[in-house]
Amino acid sequence: HTYANDPRLFGTVIASYLLNFFAMYLLYNEFSWYIAQRHKVMVRESPEHYTVYVGNVPNELRSVKALNDFFAVFFKDDVVEVQFAKNIEELEKLREEHEKTAKKLKHAEAVLEHTGERPKEMTKALGHIDSIEHHGGHLSELDAQISAALDALQAEWEEHEAKVEQQDLSALADPPPSIRDGAFVSFKTLQSATAAQQIMHYGTPFALLAKEAPPPQFVFWKNVGLNHWKLQATSILAGALTLVTCVLWTIPVAFIASLAKVQELKKDYKFLADAADAWSLFD
Repeated sequence: HTYANDPRLFGTVIASYLLNFFAMYLLYNEFSWYIAQRHKVMVRESPEHYTVYVGNVPNELRSVKALNDFFAVFFKDDVVEVQFAKNIEELEKLREEHEKTAKKLKHAEAVLEHTGERPKEMTKALGHIDSIEHHGGHLSELDAQISAALDALQAEWEEHEAKVEQQDLSALADPPPSIRDGAFVSFKTLQSATAAQQIMHYGTPFALLAKEAPPPQFVFWKNVGLNHWKLQATSILAGALTLVTCVLWTIPVAFIASLAKVQELKKDYKFLADAADAWSLFD
């Protein structure tokens, strides 16, 4: 709506440039603030900042020494520690039973302290038994079982590391099943930890994948060391289910909405139509 050489065009152009420069100025301030805050967070001495999670570790590297030596080739003396996730399902079951038994024992002791009488329980095998003696004895048995299980696992891991130290090929080819193929590698510097996440470490696709480690309290240990293909399959399945839910949710919603309409209900059910004709407030 302007003619050639209209001076109002200059005002529009100048205003657009001013708005763009102002927007860039605001973005610059926002990014400057974000970078400063990000640096404050990254320089904290938190373990997740100096640690990477390495998944799908090949069998020949599934030992502390082998994986430590592998990363030492790239990062020299910057590697601080290597820790593998372990399969300790039986030990976890014993720990859970230990916690439940400890709670029962505390409850029985609290009953004794409150009432002055030793609580008793009914069992199929022994009949009436003293709760404190029963749970206390069971707790001692669990302590011994947990200690024995820990010693057995520790001996298995130490034996495996000793074989790797001696370059025993059988140990490299067939690591103990209690050692998962996921590990946490810690570095001395933030630079090395960041570089480790950006390097392709292994020639086999999807093997030895390094990523930023989560904070210790957020580690879901059951997923640590899962096979790459299993992770991919579950991710695809979750995405597909979400997509189907989002697409198909309109069908039941539309059906319920149609049922909620009085006119539709009157067509389907004659007694409702008669009731609506008899009482106008019902319509």
